[in-house]
Amino acid sequence: MTANNLTGRIPPGIWSLEKLLFLFLSANKLTGEVVVDGVFGALNLLVIHLAENPKLGGPIPEGFGLLQNLGDLSLHSSNFSGKIPPSIGRLRSLRRISLDNNSLTGILPSELGQHSPELWYISVSDNELTGPIPKGLCDNGKLEMFVAGNNRLNGSIPKSLVGCTTLTHLQLGNNTLSGRIM
Repeated sequence: MTANNLTGRIPPGIWSLEKLLFLFLSANKLTGEVVVDGVFGALNLLVIHLAENPKLGGPIPEGFGLLQNLGDLSLHSSNFSGKIPPSIGRLRSLRRISLDNNSLTGILPSELGQHSPELWYISVSDNELTGPIPKGLCDNGKLEMFVAGNNRLNGSIPKSLVGCTTLTHLQLGNNTLSGRIM
């Protein structure tokens, strides 16, 4: 259902559909917060694409961190706010996460990259993220892209990221990083 003129809120009941595997609702005109009412039954979801819905936002639901089969989470260019739930960083099947161009705050979860053996793509640019870059981002030995420009990240660039041999694209511009590049 990508790139239609769908309007209104995402029905909370969609998250209880036990057989739902793919949710593609990007590039629509959805509004409001993503609300998970009651039991989160859609535990088999592999892909969630809610990107490019500028009036869709609020906090990223904690329930997304229960989706142990989730491989692709795309929420970019919407209006999500608040902190990235640490449980997102513990998703074992996560391969790609795109949260750029939102209003996310707080730190990047330290778990990001440490528990997801196939995670190759992380994009969190154009938010209001603060704090250091997590040391374990490349612990899985698969990270190819880390895009985190236009935030307020600080501290030094972790040695583990500089030594990440799989990294092909690193964008950290317009932050307040300091120290030597190792």
